[in-house]
Amino acid sequence: MTRIRNPTIYEVKILMKGESIMAKRKLTPAQELREYVNRLAERYAHWEEERREGCVDPNWSDGVNLNLVRNHIINFKRQIRLTCDKFCLTIPAIYYRPLPPEMPADFFVTDGKNYNSHRIERIRNLRGASESKPVQLTLF
Repeated sequence: MTRIRNPTIYEVKILMKGESIMAKRKLTPAQELREYVNRLAERYAHWEEERREGCVDPNWSDGVNLNLVRNHIINFKRQIRLTCDKFCLTIPAIYYRPLPPEMPADFFVTDGKNYNSHRIERIRNLRGASESKPVQLTLF
């Protein structure tokens, strides 16, 4: 019977950054595919939660954060496709799940549990001030 070991702290940090751990420890192609599928499912759940509840990021709008999670979904779908093509594996059903829509950068969830009108006003003022004033660049 094979004993499954817990990942090291280093491997956990790699997973949290979204990098592949294939090079860090030996995974079979099926295990690698399963890991990508699990992480894709987590990203879909995270997108849905942020869309429903909003996020608490003090510097960026909900739309920017939703688009970041959307990009993670696109990346994991690409990794799944590459792994399946490389090792002649069957593409899992979650791969065909529709991609969440791209959200406007100024989108805010106004009825979720993380709604904070002061945060929204602060971000809009911060982003609006930087976009409304043209900046003259100088070389000297």
